[in-house]
Amino acid sequence: MHPTDGATCRTCERPVHGTFCGGCGTPVDALPLPAPRPPDRPTGGGVPRPLLLAGAVVGAAVLLAAGGVALFAGGSEPDPSATTATAPVPAAPTDGSQTTASCERDGSVDGAGRATSYEPERAVDGDPTTAWRCAGDGVGQSLTVTFGSPVRIDRVGLIPGLAKTDPADGTDRYAQNRRIAAVRITTDAGHAAEARLDTSTGNRAVQTIGLAAPVVTRTITVSILSSVPGTPQNGLAAVDSVAIAEMTWG
Repeated sequence: MHPTDGATCRTCERPVHGTFCGGCGTPVDALPLPAPRPPDRPTGGGVPRPLLLAGAVVGAAVLLAAGGVALFAGGSEPDPSATTATAPVPAAPTDGSQTTASCERDGSVDGAGRATSYEPERAVDGDPTTAWRCAGDGVGQSLTVTFGSPVRIDRVGLIPGLAKTDPADGTDRYAQNRRIAAVRITTDAGHAAEARLDTSTGNRAVQTIGLAAPVVTRTITVSILSSVPGTPQNGLAAVDSVAIAEMTWG
């Protein structure tokens, strides 16, 4: 497209196309350039055309206007109560094991708005501030570790609650949530052991449950038999939820 396309010939007042006036043959070099086209603006409001924010999707797309106003296309605006942050996915174990559970509580956010999640893998990630977590008293629910090859064990260790202090407001999540009071340990070797656990809020260490004899097994399952309720903390109500912050074996 030539830069003078759209100009009007001063001689015959016809539109210019190409390098000469179509009506009288006047060279375009003798014609004035057309006025610059103003930037596109949306109808109503005079807000500059929004720019696509790469990597974010709400409905079809999330758009961010130049003035910082969020606009949404291809669907309705997101639920303002929904959590927008996403917790990092637990790293896959290097020993070929898999951790599964009969239940899983939905993710939430801490006092600073950082996302948390409660997948079964959180109980075996070596971090006591993360946890597998379920709603309710947990009775009848279970957590199972399946190994890539048989292992020899004679004990299982547990932290029977959400052993976390909120980094933003100092809320004691271990005291606020339920703690597991009794469990049954089973293996695919047919061995089972039941044990009571210390539910005091002052003990957040791994509690070891010894088996009657060493066994070689591909699975370890922890089944919850009972739990005790949490208490209000830092002006917040108690939470009806159980958790295992860490599970070990050896």
